[in-house]
Amino acid sequence: MPHSEENPIVEVEKAIKTYALMEAKCKAETAELHRRLAMLTFRPCNLYPISLYYDGMRWVCEYLSMHRDHEFNGEKVVAYGANPEDALKAYDRLWIGEEEEEEEEEEAEAEDDVI
Repeated sequence: MPHSEENPIVEVEKAIKTYALMEAKCKAETAELHRRLAMLTFRPCNLYPISLYYDGMRWVCEYLSMHRDHEFNGEKVVAYGANPEDALKAYDRLWIGEEEEEEEEEEAEAEDDVI
């Protein structure tokens, strides 16, 4: 049975390309993990003191402060969810103002439907 051998230089080049591809994939995965870690680390629910508890009907996440400025933009920051993670996500959205934007968009859509 004939044994087909490739040129050793071609084999080395293939190995180098395979290694470079594996290295690039590892770097991309590492970068994605760092991005996710940064997102988790800098979430408002991780940066500011909160209280997370179950009130008998739903999970509640609220901003805690020992100071008199416990309100944010004149309102207390309190968010609700069906589970702890939903409450934390709702708190994050409320803190950065996404909740208000969504409500404004819904009101605008409702006005368009009436007209």
